Amino acid sequence: MIINYKDIKIYKINKQINLMNSKVFCLILAFALIKIAYTYDCKVCTFSMDGTDNNGPCTPCDEGTCTPFAGTKGNDQSACISRKCQGGKVSRYGYDLDGKGEGCYNCFEGFYTLDGISCDLIPCGYGFYGELGFQNKYSDTKYPQCKKCPDGFSTQKEITKGLDDSVCNVKVKLCPAGKWSWTGYDRDENGTGCLDCLEGTYSEEGSTSCNLWSCGKGYYSATGYYDSNQKNNCQKCPTNKSTLETNTKGNDDSACDLQLRPCPEGKWSETGYDLDGNGLGCQDCWEGTYSEEGSTSCDLKPCGYGFYSATGYYDQRKEFNCQQCPTGKSTLKQNTKGNEDLVCDLQLNLCPKGKWSKTGYDSNGRGEGCNTCEIGTYSLEGSKTCNLRPCGQGFYSKTGYYDADTEDKCQACPENTSTDGIQTQSLDKSVCKSFEINPTEVGATTNNATNSIIIKMTLSFILLVALF
Repeated sequence: MIINYKDIKIYKINKQINLMNSKVFCLILAFALIKIAYTYDCKVCTFSMDGTDNNGPCTPCDEGTCTPFAGTKGNDQSACISRKCQGGKVSRYGYDLDGKGEGCYNCFEGFYTLDGISCDLIPCGYGFYGELGFQNKYSDTKYPQCKKCPDGFSTQKEITKGLDDSVCNVKVKLCPAGKWSWTGYDRDENGTGCLDCLEGTYSEEGSTSCNLWSCGKGYYSATGYYDSNQKNNCQKCPTNKSTLETNTKGNDDSACDLQLRPCPEGKWSETGYDLDGNGLGCQDCWEGTYSEEGSTSCDLKPCGYGFYSATGYYDQRKEFNCQQCPTGKSTLKQNTKGNEDLVCDLQLNLCPKGKWSKTGYDSNGRGEGCNTCEIGTYSLEGSKTCNLRPCGQGFYSKTGYYDADTEDKCQACPENTSTDGIQTQSLDKSVCKSFEINPTEVGATTNNATNSIIIKMTLSFILLVALF
């Protein structure tokens, strides 16, 4: 057998070449696999021709635009069709899918978003402010709590940014009765910042809530509350009656079991009675006015006869009050205007015997300014009181009377003497006459004289007993 060494050599060379080619192929394949393993899709908001970073970095979208998903293919910015979600809406990446809002969702009520990705912000409303105009429900560091404006002030808008209350530059009014707000104020100063109370409820001015409308004192209903849906609403009690409390239940005025008293002088009410039965249902008259008991209004109080003022009316201020005329003088009429007593041009007469006044004069100059003494009393001319009582028979005094308020008493006559009658005037006992019987006189004359004296003495005694 002949061995061809040349063929063997060629075979070995070919084998080596094949082995080398296999190694090169493996290396190429390995490099290809490595390249495939480390190739990524373009991230959201970037793009490339094949949608990967195989041929270099992906191109970013312009500010405010984005691609709808990762791996977007494109040659220019037209591939960035997505736009930022509008205020208060969110999506996974903060952008919509089509540039028209599709794929963005509203935050839950009461929350807000600035980045369009998470809803964790609460906007500062009217009357509140913060460093960024928001507060973060889940964090107190990045977004501090909203701060409340001082009472009576608000902000010009929601989401107001500020570090202090100088941004609260809108002066607001209290919500009127029948309306309410969370602060009690009309938050936007346009009358729309207060909400109406629901039917059947009420609120006072500046209220932060509405309550059931109770039937007040002096009213009643089947439920004790106002109900606009019922024909028989809160019914008013009779004029001089009231209820013991509010929310009184009843179908007729038998529920009004509180008897009211008339308003006293100087006070008034709509009915003339103390409406709550506790003395607080009458209002004081305004300064310079007055009222009689049970009045439904107050009137100007005129200066009476013998008084004057700059206006002719009473005024609680001392310097303008009604001034009294000098003793013995008066005015011709009531409501006399004047600043000094020259207007007191009516000379008064002294009150006659048996009458009196506070000054001793006929205060109105018409004979009606003196009061008559009570039965059993008496007065002298110009008296301020009726403190005199007549001396009986057998008694005397300087005036014929005795003063009940002083030591000026009637003096008794000596034994077996008497006066001729009652009210005997004298400074001594000279008015006391003897009534001894003359022994030379007999018969009927003596008896008649004795009987006459006895009768007079008896009558005097009876008179004294009646008076005292």
